[in-house]
Amino acid sequence: MSDLVFPSAAWLDRWVEVCNDDEEFRRAGQGWVGTIGAVVSADAHDLASAVYLRLDGRDGRWTSHQISTAEDAVADATVTLVAPYDVWKSVIRQDLDPLRAMIRGQVRVTGRLSVILGRVPAMRRMTRLAGTLPTRFPDEQS
Repeated sequence: MSDLVFPSAAWLDRWVEVCNDDEEFRRAGQGWVGTIGAVVSADAHDLASAVYLRLDGRDGRWTSHQISTAEDAVADATVTLVAPYDVWKSVIRQDLDPLRAMIRGQVRVTGRLSVILGRVPAMRRMTRLAGTLPTRFPDEQS
């Protein structure tokens, strides 16, 4: 499989597929229903505008997802995580723990923080699975 550019629809599609196929993620997400928003803030890495990822989930599966440049894509999310591109890159590469990034203020959380705190195993598993994807980052493209 060729590398998937982050952020892109192809990358998000594959991440959702990998999460939905993962037994550990499904177990960790049992009993939860809601929407997660993730915002990749625009910065100096070829992102003309912020990118908004939306994940709608139920009982350990993502039931729908989308990527957009429109902020309203995550307007009604249960919880939204906002960070610059470089922070997301470090999280995907497994160089930065997402919970530590939240505590340090590198990832801003809006909405119901209790959702994240109540689902730390699911969040950590999602992050580990993101790290398994063959990912190419715009600032590293030749």
